[in-house]
Amino acid sequence: MDLETHTVIHINAEAAPFFVAVKEGAYYTDNDWRNDGIAVPSGSQIIGVNGMTCSSYLDYLKTQTHLRYDAYSKDWLDKYPLFIDEGKDFCGWSVKFLLADGTTLETFVPKVVGIYIEKGTVFTTDAKENCTCVELTDSVRYIRIKSMWRGPLSCVFKGYIREDRKKIRDFLEGSQGKYKKLIVDVRDNLGGIPECVYA
Repeated sequence: MDLETHTVIHINAEAAPFFVAVKEGAYYTDNDWRNDGIAVPSGSQIIGVNGMTCSSYLDYLKTQTHLRYDAYSKDWLDKYPLFIDEGKDFCGWSVKFLLADGTTLETFVPKVVGIYIEKGTVFTTDAKENCTCVELTDSVRYIRIKSMWRGPLSCVFKGYIREDRKKIRDFLEGSQGKYKKLIVDVRDNLGGIPECVYA
């Protein structure tokens, strides 16, 4: 893909200085890249990041960085393995490439501000599930409830209410009383069936 097929979105994140293409679950450089006399040609496969496989590194980002506090789906991250800032002293990634000739090359890839997003890519800030429960810290829990209404038959078919209640009950009981604060997020929730708020 050439530069004209991309839109640069500046967000509070970092990005590699080259495009990354995802093909059948594997990651490849989508343009030639040079740094300090090292050349990585377009089409080189990214086989490791910071000493981990790509899938392990993405799991690490989702569970061990600030992203663990994100109540929404992190599936979008699977398309962008080289763009999350890992912390205060983060300046880039140690990346292992598999080149077209079968040799491997490991080098440092410095971060740049911004992320490249293909035109037409859609991001949603909406959680996939109606009810999302996240432990923010050892003492703070977060519950997001998108809707208390599932259409005109919500008064008759109330199974979703039981499902959400069980999820919340299990989440709260699992804390064994250790949390001090509970955040219940009902932003943009227009209400609905009264039974949703019954104990």
